[in-house]
Amino acid sequence: MSASAEPAVTSVEPSERLPLVSVCIPVYNTERFIADAITSALSQTYRDFEIVIVDNASTDTTPQRLARFSDPRIRVFRNDENIGAAGNFNRAVSLARGRYLKVLCADDVLYPSCLERQVAILEADARAEIAMVGCARDIIDDRGKRRLRRRFPGRAGLIDGSTAIGMTVRSGTNIFGEPAAILMRTAAARAAGAFDPRYGFCLDLDLWCRLLGGGGFYAIDETLCGFRVSSQSWSVSLGRGQHREFARFVADLHRRGVPLSAFDRASGRMRARVNAVLRQGFTRVLFSGSRA
Repeated sequence: MSASAEPAVTSVEPSERLPLVSVCIPVYNTERFIADAITSALSQTYRDFEIVIVDNASTDTTPQRLARFSDPRIRVFRNDENIGAAGNFNRAVSLARGRYLKVLCADDVLYPSCLERQVAILEADARAEIAMVGCARDIIDDRGKRRLRRRFPGRAGLIDGSTAIGMTVRSGTNIFGEPAAILMRTAAARAAGAFDPRYGFCLDLDLWCRLLGGGGFYAIDETLCGFRVSSQSWSVSLGRGQHREFARFVADLHRRGVPLSAFDRASGRMRARVNAVLRQGFTRVLFSGSRA
């Protein structure tokens, strides 16, 4: 599998100042929503950022829609052939030049103060005790209408990494948030190995837990982004077998030596089954409502 000829890390002139934040947008056939994602990133109240877009050999009009944006903060790359979702996520991470990293899926959106609020938390963390910052998020439909609001189930503020991992395992789902909700340190994400292609549904949660092995989770109880659930969403296409993948994920954590009790693991497997049923019911209602 090959990517386009651009180098993995773009060379920088000594006098060029690097952005503090990289917003990485992996793209594949998202002609309906990609303009919304890019516009939401460009509309941030925080201005010291770049947008890194990697098109995974889209076959729809995505390239033409990308070409309409001329903002100098945008860097666009295109793979010669499709390298898979995780491969494309990782290529985007490899191209990031900022100290901090946010991965924005091409059908999701950031609200205007998202970067400002999250960057302030990491910049104030002089001892680097925080592995990542998350926020509450809206679940939105095809039209961008809010259908549900999701928050971290614990208290806002800093929570120990191992405690946070135990919480998400027992809950049977990702309680931290989808990529749009998370800001992390770029170097830490790369050191952790970025996204593991063995996972689909747990692709982001697996990385979050590896990061939390080295620091805490800071929860902002403010809604700063929108996670889109539509008939085209990759997350929806991964719907079947979610509980089985979550069980495999928990087993992998246990094998890596993450301290999880037998109760934690059993609770996570049971809750994952329940969550899968609830999630499928929600998407059916959502799609029927979107067509109305």
